[in-house]
Amino acid sequence: MHQGSYKSKRPKKAFARVENEDSHKLIRALILVAVVTIGGTVGFIQIEKWDVWRAFYFTVVTITTVGYGDEGISDEGQKFATFLLIFGVASASYTFAMIIQTSVASQLEWKKRMKKAISRLKGHTIVCGFGRLGESVCEKLEERGSPFVVVERNSERFEDAVTCGYLAIEGVASENGTLMAARLEYASHVVAAVDSYAENVVIAMEARELRPDVIVIARAEREDNVRKLERAGASRVLCPFQSGGRETADFITKPHVANFLAQASVGGGGVALAEIRVEANSNLIGVKLGDYGRSRGTKISFVALERENEALMIPPRGDTVLAEGDQVIVAGDSEQIASMTGQSKGRASAA
Repeated sequence: MHQGSYKSKRPKKAFARVENEDSHKLIRALILVAVVTIGGTVGFIQIEKWDVWRAFYFTVVTITTVGYGDEGISDEGQKFATFLLIFGVASASYTFAMIIQTSVASQLEWKKRMKKAISRLKGHTIVCGFGRLGESVCEKLEERGSPFVVVERNSERFEDAVTCGYLAIEGVASENGTLMAARLEYASHVVAAVDSYAENVVIAMEARELRPDVIVIARAEREDNVRKLERAGASRVLCPFQSGGRETADFITKPHVANFLAQASVGGGGVALAEIRVEANSNLIGVKLGDYGRSRGTKISFVALERENEALMIPPRGDTVLAEGDQVIVAGDSEQIASMTGQSKGRASAA
């Protein structure tokens, strides 16, 4: 909504099956069966003077046409059983048909709602593969309010993605049709995180061919696979096991730095790392970094600044004047970073 020990336990939320007209019909059908069953039980108790269990048992075998014998019932009981058989079989058949219809209708409704939501996506991330890495990426994107859609070929993993409330497509991510169904033409990123290295290569190639400007992030199991994925079109290649080993070593050899980065990654202790883009009509345009730091950003540091067609500035100079399109990486107080992020928005959009 996964697989093995890391299967998600979160309930469905975004695409829970809602009641519709068919579900109301099903409820009415179940009530009808209950009424017939209770009526039959009471009737046999009155006519044959049976106890409740025997009367209920004979009612059930009658309306289900199982027929274990007439139990030696009287003429009045036979007449009542005939009447019960006619109405009981009709009500049971109707209820069974409604169960099938409601199940099929709910599946169609759910798929229709999912497809409609996917058709509205823009600037989203396509997460190919809902394994350990894919699930982790989805959780972080959800936390940050960034739109995404999952593509997964395994039916169990697909159902788990849906159970989590994620938009998802069941299909092979390396196929053109599947990527286009995930609205690749409007996507900002593609994450190739399936279990197969070869398929990740194909995903990177197909995504790059269909959308040359899309950012492709691919998973590699070994260091020697990195260059191949980069040649296939990956903008960034991740080696989960290698990065995990590096983080472990950092905690051993550079514990203070590692603790700072760990806190910053989750926003703990008021510490944050952020990437701020200066949009058109932003109040930050024309402002010097040094002036901003002295007046409004006293508890943040400017780590880097990226400007189109210019080398990355690490760190940027204090006399650097912010311009539209600048990407500024900052670290420090989360509240001041949030304030700067708000000021980076265009005045029209902020209004």
